[in-house]
Amino acid sequence: MFKTLQKLKFAYIAMSVALCAIGVLLIIWPAESAAFICYLIGALSLIFGIISIVIFFVRDIGTPNPGYGLMIGMFASIFGLILLLKPQSGSAVFSMLVGVFIIIDSIVKIQASFELKHVGAKNWWVNLLISLVSTVLGVLLVIDPFGEAVNLITIFMGISLIADSLENIFTVAFVWRTGRRIKKEEAAIVIVENE
Repeated sequence: MFKTLQKLKFAYIAMSVALCAIGVLLIIWPAESAAFICYLIGALSLIFGIISIVIFFVRDIGTPNPGYGLMIGMFASIFGLILLLKPQSGSAVFSMLVGVFIIIDSIVKIQASFELKHVGAKNWWVNLLISLVSTVLGVLLVIDPFGEAVNLITIFMGISLIADSLENIFTVAFVWRTGRRIKKEEAAIVIVENE
């Protein structure tokens, strides 16, 4: 996991900055941002769904097909239409999906925290604490304690995305520093063995 995260650190940081920017937009302009995101994701889902359905019907009989092309296409098309036609309802669904994403991402970071502890990182518990807070935020997005208050959901989603992006940056920083320390220790052992 350490080597993978170290290789992907710039992609992780770029993704985190993008999530943070989206979070800020959701907080500053909750209604406009939520509607724009719903329309954008709705359009992309509808296009993806239609393409999947067309591919399912026009493919050659002998061409291997996963079998789920039609089902995924129908689901994506319906989801896209819901977001395009009912952006308020779609906002609640979208916040739930963001919550699930944050929960999964935070669980990965909790695992990374314990791996950091295992390799002797000093402040591993800071990363664990941030990951636990982010998990709670994700759970709150899924259960939606705000009811029909779309602006509150959107603002809370923005806060959760910012927290998740900060969690990503902290994890990358911890892994990078721990990886550098381990490399230095391994280099020192090699030098001593060669002497």
